[in-house]
Amino acid sequence: MRTIKYCAIIILSVIFYSCNHLGKSASADFSNVIQIKYDTARTKRVLAEEIVKNSFFVKLETDAKCLIGNIDKIIVIDSSIIVVDKYIGKSIFVFDMKGHFRNKISRVGNATNEFIKLPDVFINAKSEVCLVENSKHKNIVFDIDGNYLYSEDNPYPNFETNYIDEERRVLFTAHNIALNGNRKVEKTCFVTVDKDSNPIYTFGEGPHVKHPSFCMTRERNLFRYGGKAYCTVNFGNVIYELTPDSVAARYELSVNPDILYEPLDDDLESSMTMIEARGESPYFSGDFFEGNNFSCFNLIFPFTEQINRWVFYNHKTGSVLSLLDKSSDPILDLMNTPIAMCGENILVEPVSATTICMMKERYESRGIHNERMDELSEGVSVDSNPVLLFYEIDLGEL
Repeated sequence: MRTIKYCAIIILSVIFYSCNHLGKSASADFSNVIQIKYDTARTKRVLAEEIVKNSFFVKLETDAKCLIGNIDKIIVIDSSIIVVDKYIGKSIFVFDMKGHFRNKISRVGNATNEFIKLPDVFINAKSEVCLVENSKHKNIVFDIDGNYLYSEDNPYPNFETNYIDEERRVLFTAHNIALNGNRKVEKTCFVTVDKDSNPIYTFGEGPHVKHPSFCMTRERNLFRYGGKAYCTVNFGNVIYELTPDSVAARYELSVNPDILYEPLDDDLESSMTMIEARGESPYFSGDFFEGNNFSCFNLIFPFTEQINRWVFYNHKTGSVLSLLDKSSDPILDLMNTPIAMCGENILVEPVSATTICMMKERYESRGIHNERMDELSEGVSVDSNPVLLFYEIDLGEL
């Protein structure tokens, strides 16, 4: 089971912008929210074979010029795959859809077209590759071939950025901001800005904190699917759609008979206090995907089932389904933690070469011969770059 990664953030010691400087505060419209209710006893569980119309893999080329330490983000755009390794390799790699390495984008350094840290990479409305560079208060913009184009002002330190339309983009600030040395925090989480970085509105509370030296947030909070921008606030269980001037609640998650955990007023000092407060309650990991014919959400059931439970919502029938864990197809059996989408209905998941090699050994030790396993593992060693798995989802009439 994948463990959710949390980041501890030291609150800025200097005075930042008050809410008056960040535009109006927006409230979400709940009038058209869709309730996603997962019943642990009654919700229909389906095999991956029942909902995956097609699956394939892309083996990323392994070479000294494109060694990947860890995949933190994947962006599939046209016929290119952008792989972001934020912390280990501190690199942005571009591969084609056959896994051939094409080029890198930027590198670590102090030059205009270089970055010092890499909190996020996103694609803007013009299909350009944008690097968030907080230390320079800039977004550094490139084309897909790695050619530097220009830089734009980014006055608000943030950990994620995406765009709403050609005139608007949204930033996940992840800061609780202490004003005038006061322990009281001004709670803001998302800031929408215009093309000149002027604030339009803020939305959501910042990461829950009662102790100014520590705060926590999910690993991913901003999403863009099907031409729409979405966000999840803190550790809440609602997915919101961000429009140019307003916010609408899109989905609200619940579990029967348990209650999905939210921090609320818990006095959290560390990741351990979060675990203690959560206890055995299930929780929403924050991973969410919106396809053309489905949406899916990752729920975690600690201690009892010890599993990730992917819950699917069928846009056509309104049904809620959950995915069974095992499959006879090794590629489907590896479906666990997708982190990106390709096109309208295809989930993308990176799998380490070590995992594939171990799976191959397990098949062989049991005397099992599987052609799909042979295809997947051919040419893969423990030193190879990760393999990307693609799952085309079709819920049909389920």
